Order: sequence, then structure tokens, then C-alpha cells
Amino acid sequence: MKRMEQFLIVVLLAGGTHAFFPVDETTCDLNANRCPCSPLLKGTVYIQCDVMANANGRDVKCLKVLPRVNITVFNLKKEKIMIDKEFNNRLQFMNGTLKITNVKRNDSGQYSIEVFNSNGVQEKNIVFTLDVKENGKVEGLETCCDIKQHGAQCYGSLGGNVDIQLMDNTSKTSKYQLIKNSLKILNVRNNKVLPNAEGQRFVFSPSNGTYRIPNMSRNDSGNYTLQTFDSDGRASGEWTLQLFIQAPVSSVLLVLECLSQGERRASCSSEGGDSLQYSWTLNGRTLTDAELLSVNNETNIITLKQHVAGHLVCSVRNNVSNVSKEERISTCEAGILQVIGGVLLALLILLVIGIAIIFDQRKKQNYKPTKEKDEEDDQVELRAAVNLQAEIELEFDVEIESEDEDEGEGKGEGEAEAEKKVEVEYAQVKFPKQPRHTQPTGDNYLYATVRKMR
Repeated sequence: MKRMEQFLIVVLLAGGTHAFFPVDETTCDLNANRCPCSPLLKGTVYIQCDVMANANGRDVKCLKVLPRVNITVFNLKKEKIMIDKEFNNRLQFMNGTLKITNVKRNDSGQYSIEVFNSNGVQEKNIVFTLDVKENGKVEGLETCCDIKQHGAQCYGSLGGNVDIQLMDNTSKTSKYQLIKNSLKILNVRNNKVLPNAEGQRFVFSPSNGTYRIPNMSRNDSGNYTLQTFDSDGRASGEWTLQLFIQAPVSSVLLVLECLSQGERRASCSSEGGDSLQYSWTLNGRTLTDAELLSVNNETNIITLKQHVAGHLVCSVRNNVSNVSKEERISTCEAGILQVIGGVLLALLILLVIGIAIIFDQRKKQNYKPTKEKDEEDDQVELRAAVNLQAEIELEFDVEIESEDEDEGEGKGEGEAEAEKKVEVEYAQVKFPKQPRHTQPTGDNYLYATVRKMR
């Protein structure tokens, strides 16, 4: 007989966009944990169970349990399978795993998997619960932990609820108790819960053997030990569970920034949460070294190379929550323009400096000839003054000789006094500056000595 998997559902894509956008996936193992399975809205859930894996030659039926009439999710009988219209194109059954894609809110509820032999007699019946969560909504998170997994670790959300699964059937155990560290918080005898002041805050449901801790605080962390006893009061079993409380992820912010060389820096942060872990995807896959300037993509800040574009998603998670933030990015053309602008600015600065140097050199060259020219003009004026002094002296000599010839020797005392006066008087001559030069601040005077030539 052919393997049953060959006759199961062929997966159909829920939509073209799912091929490019990341999908949140959840795996629930019914063999190890009977706690509610909590997939994310619009995500994918994998439900694993041994009874489905070993169902060759048997009929398998999956029911969604409702108050009035149950819905048959799928029915595998004589190598033929039928699927309910609510799960059509969303359900796949292969290798003992039930896969549901594009999870909806209405998928929440209790389910039953029944296995029948060839005679139609039921051999197995597995009950599980789907509790669909909205992605990014972290308030009131619930966690379920199975204490029967000896030495197991369980993480509860701060402010949320945790359900500790003690046992499947409490009616077969006459006495059991739950101890936190060294403090007894639950004591049951013959299916009756004995009063306990320490356990008043907690809720125990004997019907399903679940012990609930509501509105958890950090003080609820610790070791929880289940002890069972037989009818004679002898210990029959002991299991211990470590419970850790963490603050959930909240308010994820994704910031994008173009760098000068066209790269893009992406930073992801959360306002709250303990022991945060970061991961990045581009178009639904992990970033490669060819797309990253930094090799590590598990930090909250990454730098993408110039050519990278697409649908970027940052996921922030810890042991109790997972929140994602997504952005569609394109290449940083603005970064290239910034580079060009920077080069042009540098050239402009160099041009201004060059013009300033040339102007300064020309100014110095113009100043030096002017000074030399002024000195030459002063020398010309001085020579002209000397020549004029000589002419004046010559002219006075001529005049004095003429007077001597006319008057002869008949001059008296008045003439002697005039001669004496001529010898001590000075002639004052004014020389104005040349009009082509700078105007002088005052008049220049030349004093020439007038003396009589004998």
C-alpha cells in the first residue's frame, strides 16, 4: 500500500504577495505539550502528532469542536480526503504534520483528531486548542507549560497569565501537591482542593489538571515541583519546572537613514522588553553578506549596501513575545546627490581661495610701483628747487650789480644799511605739487639766501 502522504492535500498559495513577504510560523508539538497552540494572525501553524504520523491504513478525522454541531476540518478515508470549505486551499497534511496557512481569527477553538482502524473502531483521540494571537499585540499574553517535562524551563509574560499543566487525568491520582521553591501552594486529596492561604491567588481546574497563575509579577519566578502519592500515601512521582518571568516586547520602531556614499543604515528598537533578540529579513529571506556592510544581522543596527532594495522587516523577540516592523526601501539616490553636492562645494571653496590669492598679489604689485614713482617725483621737485634757487641767486646778483653801476660811489649811510638788509633778508618761494599726484597736505616752501655779489 502506498504511503498515506501521497494522497494528501496539495498546497495552494494563499496569494501572490505571500511569496515576497515574511510569514510568522508557529510549531506546536502535541506529543510533548498539551497546552494551547498560539499561532499568529495571517501566519502559518504546524501541528505535530504521532497518531497522525502512524496513521497508515487507518482513517483519520479532524473535528473543530463547537457547542452545537462539530465541523469536520478534514476526513481521510480509504485514501481519499475531504476538506471543509473554511480550510480549503489553506490546509496541508504531510508526514504526520498538519499545516494551516493564512491563519484566521475564526480558527481559534478546540480541535479533536480521531484515528480509526480498518474495522471503524476508534484507536486514538487527541484534543488540542488553537488560540490565534494578533501579531504585535502583547497585552495579556498567556503561556502554557507542561510540568511533566522534567527539568523543563517555562517563560511567562510580565502582567500576563501562565497555565501549568500538572496532569491529564486527575481522577486517577488520589493525592498530589504543588510546591513553589519550599512553599506548598496547592494540596489536593481525593479530587478536593484543601484550603491554602498561600494559594488563594491561583486558580486550579481539576477537570483538566491546569494550575493558573494570573497577572504574573517577577516574584512568581522560581521552581515549581509537582509531587504525587498513591492511595497508601507513598510518593509515586515528582516533576520540577523552572518558571522565568520576562517583560514582553512593545512599541517597535524602525528608523532608516541614507549615508553619504549611498548606503542605508537601519536601526530597530523597542521601548520595552527583557532579553531582546533581533533578526532581519529582506523580501522574506535572511540578509546575505553581499547585502550587508556589517556581517552580523542579529543586532538592532545594520548597514545595507547601495544596491539593496525591497521589503525590509525587523523582528524583535524574546521568550514570551515577538513583534515585527516592516518598511519598503529603495536605493539611496539622495546619498549620491549629497556626494556630488559635497564635491561641488569643495570646488567652490577652492575657487574662492584662488581668487583671493590672485587679488592679493595684484594689490601688492600695484602698491610697490606707486611708492617708487612718488620717490622719483620728489627727487625731480628737489632738483627743480635747487635749479630755481640758483636762478634766483643769479637774478639778484645781476640786479645788485646794476644798482652799483648807477649809483657809483656816492651812496651814503642809507645805502650801507640797505646793503646790510639785503644780506639778511630771505626770499620765500612756493612750489605746488604736480596735479597728477596726490594733493599735499600743506604748502612746500624754499628759502633762498639773497646776497650781494661783489
